[in-house]
Amino acid sequence: MNRPTSATWSVWRWPLTLAALTLGGLFAALLGDSLASQAMSWVALSIPLVVLARHLTR
Repeated sequence: MNRPTSATWSVWRWPLTLAALTLGGLFAALLGDSLASQAMSWVALSIPLVVLARHLTR
């Protein structure tokens, strides 16, 4: 399998990072029982929203 080119990686790096954060936050919210996992899910799910709001207001 070929290594992704620099241009492809530069385009998809942040969308994939935000998708991973969202999935991690959803799994933490669904599977976690403790207060720490709930806090982690809030943080992980709020980061993509903060990024979206920042880019919409620019």
